[in-house]
Amino acid sequence: MRGFINKLPYYIYIKKTPIGMKDTKNYEWVELPSKGQCYSINSPLRKGKVKVAYLTAMDENIIVNPKAYAVCNVSDLIIERKIIDKSIDVTTFVKGDRDAILIWLRRTGYGNNFPVIVKNTNINETIFSTSVDLSKIKNREFLLSGDSKGYFTYYMKNGDIVKFKYPTYKEIKDFRKIIIEKEKKKEYKTLINDTLKFLTVSINGNEHIKYVNQYINNMTVEDSFLYRSFIQDNTPSINNIVDVEVKQGKDCETKTIFLQIDDNIFLNVE
Repeated sequence: MRGFINKLPYYIYIKKTPIGMKDTKNYEWVELPSKGQCYSINSPLRKGKVKVAYLTAMDENIIVNPKAYAVCNVSDLIIERKIIDKSIDVTTFVKGDRDAILIWLRRTGYGNNFPVIVKNTNINETIFSTSVDLSKIKNREFLLSGDSKGYFTYYMKNGDIVKFKYPTYKEIKDFRKIIIEKEKKKEYKTLINDTLKFLTVSINGNEHIKYVNQYINNMTVEDSFLYRSFIQDNTPSINNIVDVEVKQGKDCETKTIFLQIDDNIFLNVE
């Protein structure tokens, strides 16, 4: 099976899967895009890297089983099996760190070649087969420093101090569930505000939810835009905007695509 390329990532809400067989050898330290700054100083993830075991034949029994994909998020289960430190709750990874681990597992397990299908909107939406070299996908540079709780500071133009967080994978899934329900009801009016409220921890040291919400509701359009842009521009992540070669007859053209990291990451092995 082949994975498909979409313009934006998406997240799936699932139940927590049980911890599988423990691998205590044949591992590597995987560097996290966040450098551990998104986690509290008491978290084992604060060191900025995590021990991850290589995929085994036992793991492949899960990866190739269609029934597994019907009952759980296989990527969650695989990560949970392969993290050496079982005190780590894998749902507490920020999205970029989780993606980096999945890329490492896919690359070391099945090689650097990652087949994809690209839709070329310039030629009657023709679909082309090509591939991504996973060895070229690196962590984006992350320069922010988190405080003892893993929160970050943003200064408004008027000098107000805003504390925000990069949410965990579980928090993203829960938030997305709320957004999906709003979309079903065609409630789009507060999406931007809801997102900022979701990410914001405090204003000038005040963590009271009503105060934070009111502050965000009263932001100017410019302040809101600059704040959102700062968070987005500094989000810890892998560099999954990549160039691929697309053949069109005898010609070869370079296309820039967004490589989506989801539960299908192990399904397109050739």
